[in-house]
Amino acid sequence: MSEIYQSPKIAAAEQDARLAGPDLAALAREVLARGGAFSFRATGSSMSPTIRSGETVLVRSREFDRLRPGDVVMACLKGGLVIVHRVIGRTMFENKPTLITMGDNSSSPDLPLTDDEIIGLVTAVWGRGRKTDLEWRFYKIGGRLLARLQARGITASGAAGARQRRLLAAGGLLLKRVLRLGMRL
Repeated sequence: MSEIYQSPKIAAAEQDARLAGPDLAALAREVLARGGAFSFRATGSSMSPTIRSGETVLVRSREFDRLRPGDVVMACLKGGLVIVHRVIGRTMFENKPTLITMGDNSSSPDLPLTDDEIIGLVTAVWGRGRKTDLEWRFYKIGGRLLARLQARGITASGAAGARQRRLLAAGGLLLKRVLRLGMRL
């Protein structure tokens, strides 16, 4: 569900002010801890076409246990890198519950993320004059299907696995385009 949306004006922030890594993560955590929502401009192509470089993402607080495959999360990795990637699974790592994430445009998953590394849930994307609600039912179902395809693609092995990975990649590409089209409606 997309609608025409005007980006909010922020009087306190300089137009060219830039935060990255740990500073961006710290500010986001502070805003979310106070019950607010946090937005920032995405860079990079790991989530394309779902989130393109230059688009703004809106992040809200969400309990770690309520995050599911298909959700898009903001996280700060141990080295200070901030990522926005899709959850493709849950697992235990070193006796802790973790999330497996992967960019929609990536070929391999990230290292497992713990509760401490997850900052929040991406709930909306806006850019080019349109806002998309990622909590919309159509997007949630599509996101879950895409997460399932990505998870299956990384577990396929051997000659039959190579064929399966190509089919899953083609299905994933089609699904990404359908989701992006749905985001423009």
